[in-house]
Amino acid sequence: MAGIVTEGDKMPPATTIVGTPFDDDLNALADGTTLRGLAGDDTLTSHFNDTRLFGMAGNDWLTTDYSLIAPIGAPAVVSAEQDGGSGDDVMTVRLHAESNVLAEASAVLHGGSGNDTISSDLTVYFANPHASNWVDGGAGDDTIDVRARGYADLSGIIVSNHVFGGAGNDTISARAEIWLTDDGGIAENVIDSGAGNDTVTALAVTSLEGVGDETARNLINTGSGNDFVDVTAVARSNDGKYAINEVDAGSGNDVVRAYAITDSNSTQPVGSNKVYGGSGNDDLTAIHFTDGENWVTTVDNLVD
Repeated sequence: MAGIVTEGDKMPPATTIVGTPFDDDLNALADGTTLRGLAGDDTLTSHFNDTRLFGMAGNDWLTTDYSLIAPIGAPAVVSAEQDGGSGDDVMTVRLHAESNVLAEASAVLHGGSGNDTISSDLTVYFANPHASNWVDGGAGDDTIDVRARGYADLSGIIVSNHVFGGAGNDTISARAEIWLTDDGGIAENVIDSGAGNDTVTALAVTSLEGVGDETARNLINTGSGNDFVDVTAVARSNDGKYAINEVDAGSGNDVVRAYAITDSNSTQPVGSNKVYGGSGNDDLTAIHFTDGENWVTTVDNLVD
């Protein structure tokens, strides 16, 4: 038995749709809708803005896919929230915002208990772009893939991924990118993988086409366990740049690779790797690369 809500059903905006103890197929019908699957292996879907999907008990599929291109002079602000609850859940968010005034995208995802697969992909364009992912995998062996991208701005782009893996052997991939910014752009990944034998890959990138004081930064903490970490910060532009990696691997036999890459045409860039292995037999590497920039690079490599 299954509960089904379709577009043919008339529902008021900003409403809550509740499933059954069985396997439900629930669809958001307007901006601001909340879906609650209850028990069962549920499929929750939203193609609207500012929606909240709660899988609750069972092995659930949660999908939010929404794009907003605002008219001239209007902001584009998009958001999504998902909570898988207990069970092995698959959670996916894709958000896109374009505006010549303000473009913002934010996603909050909680995996809950179980071995969850979580992905979120955010893209913001043009004026004052800001994109942020906030993910908590919860207990279990989770696979998390997050991306935040910002393009074409005259006043600085800020994109960030914040991930907490929780207990379990987690695989976490994060990518933050900014392109064509003129002032003070930041691409940042902040990851705490929690306890367990975790694999963390992070890439933060700023573009050569930008002319502002941009920063590419990875801040990683893996906690206890035998962890593998591979992080790259790429800072390219026609002005000053910062490529920064900071990794605290915690206890355990860890492998850490940190790469800082800089390329600037007009000022002195800074490449910084700080890697702390903690207790255990660790294999630590910190390397700075440059692409023939016109100024002397400041390099800071610390391995402990």
